[in-house]
Amino acid sequence: MAEYQSYLQAWESVKDEVKTKTRFFCDLGSIADILGEYDIDNDSLQIFKNDIFYRARVHHQEEPAFQKEDMGCTKDPILATPGRANPRGIRYLYLCSDDKTPFYEVRPYYLDRVDIGNFIINENTLKIVDFTEKVNLFKVFYDEGEDIFKQKVKRRVLFDAFSSDLSKPLRSFDSELEYIPTQYICEYFKDSGADGIMFKSSVRKTGKNLVLFYPEKAECVDVRPYEVDSITIESRDA
Repeated sequence: MAEYQSYLQAWESVKDEVKTKTRFFCDLGSIADILGEYDIDNDSLQIFKNDIFYRARVHHQEEPAFQKEDMGCTKDPILATPGRANPRGIRYLYLCSDDKTPFYEVRPYYLDRVDIGNFIINENTLKIVDFTEKVNLFKVFYDEGEDIFKQKVKRRVLFDAFSSDLSKPLRSFDSELEYIPTQYICEYFKDSGADGIMFKSSVRKTGKNLVLFYPEKAECVDVRPYEVDSITIESRDA
């Protein structure tokens, strides 16, 4: 267990380095081996042409409904604000795996109107690095041996940490520097040939978020309007 914990510590070191020391040529340390073992062609999740994903935009009742061409990310890179996956000025498209999660992701107010866009994938196959992937480790151990088992566990530990950091909302008192580590990891996989990533929604336990590095690979084909008629708030000890 201590061996696997060391990879989490290495990730924390990487996060500190890219935020405060070396931005573009970071030393990935021990996690470089795990990332290097990831084969985009064979290990990634594949999604296919006409697969459907969802995106929400919220506005007040007096404002006009969004049209299909309004539902994607901005077309002007200058207006692209930074997110957990994308740096400022680089356009990524954030989608959800189901049509309920987008309501949670946009955090609407009571009586707000939420328009949900249906996006279809318009290329034959996209390769997605899935940070939510569930692996049957017992099967891996007995079918592929101890070495592959250890490799898969290390990757699972690290990918869970990536997913957790990608899911964290930026709080009002946080700096944009908090986005840089996950932006760095996304850029790594983009450069390795991935079309996007998938990670867990922080606001809906069963939801997943898809980020496409190339927004043109999905197209909004329909928009449905909804009104928020109730909001439930849950809390926990701080």
